[in-house]
Amino acid sequence: MPGTGSSITLADVIRIQKDGYTRYNGLQVKIEKRYSKGVTFLASYGWSKTLSLGDTDFVQNPWNWAADRSVAGQDVTHHLVGSAVYALPIGRAERLGRTGAVRSTHSLAGGAWAPS
Repeated sequence: MPGTGSSITLADVIRIQKDGYTRYNGLQVKIEKRYSKGVTFLASYGWSKTLSLGDTDFVQNPWNWAADRSVAGQDVTHHLVGSAVYALPIGRAERLGRTGAVRSTHSLAGGAWAPS
């Protein structure tokens, strides 16, 4: 250990063995639709299955490890996410930003912003 008088030897190493595996299979689908005037809709869906062996602290039968294969604790079979974005009509080429204070404020803010 740096800064101390002690040293680490191989006798100080502890081996922790974890036997097991995880298998993941999944399908992902994304649908996006863009409309005029800056409106966008997005939907994503994921189907998955996570199978594991060794997800628990012990094995039921040490001679048949495959009997402990099951759906993993972290499995999320269905996952659906949706979002919508509306681009504000503010900016150089937009309705509310061709002239005046809106244009200068938009330029100071750094350009094209799109809240979602």
